[in-house]
Amino acid sequence: MFDPPEPVESAVKPPKVFICYAKEDAPAVRKLFKRLQAAGADPWFDMHNLRRGQRWRETIKATIRTADVFVPCLSPNFDKKGYKQVEVRLAMSVAEEEPIGREGFIIPFILEPCEIPTWCKELHVGDPSQPTPFEEFIQDIEAYTGTQLVPPDLNARRLKYLIAGLSSPNAEDRESAANALGRIGPAAADAVPALTAAQNDERHQVRSRAAIALGRIGPAAAAAVPALTETLKDEYDSVRGSAEEALKHIRCE
Repeated sequence: MFDPPEPVESAVKPPKVFICYAKEDAPAVRKLFKRLQAAGADPWFDMHNLRRGQRWRETIKATIRTADVFVPCLSPNFDKKGYKQVEVRLAMSVAEEEPIGREGFIIPFILEPCEIPTWCKELHVGDPSQPTPFEEFIQDIEAYTGTQLVPPDLNARRLKYLIAGLSSPNAEDRESAANALGRIGPAAADAVPALTAAQNDERHQVRSRAAIALGRIGPAAAAAVPALTETLKDEYDSVRGSAEEALKHIRCE
């Protein structure tokens, strides 16, 4: 049985990142949430983490208090009325309780160029005329929390191993590799050519898993669109369904 090496885990828990945003920006914030997950953080996004029946106000407040980082996603939509303003006030209160000299609990992320809110002007936000570069954002989280997200060498080796697994003579190994790449998500972009080739695999489970993985990689898997379009003609309903969903995610529909 194909048994890919596990990603390296830090001695500390991944930083818990609370995402605060304007509802109008939900599609862009969902992408940020997925990128943070892929980078090894533990992001909290209400549309993903809140469960039916939870007391949402109490849950949000408790989550902010226990978060390692609070991320307001700034855009022209942010500085309007809404519960996000309550979240910001609570985050500022939590930040005041941090030890003197330890700054960084609130790390703004610019989704779209905008006027910086008054409460945020004392914080360094980078260039407000440009979206925040994701790599710099990750470095800021690492610096504040004292963690390393995405150990580059070892995760790159794991990805290479999984890509090789897609060429295994054992069908179960190929299926397992495709499934593991799907769990990695956008960080598995280097696997797009191999996953695309897997659309011609003789085993329908592999074709389906590979399509799912391409969808989870998202827009970076755009090169797979022609192959996935052909997969829509597959004889198996499950494979066609996986290809259809993958195309929606890749095209951000």
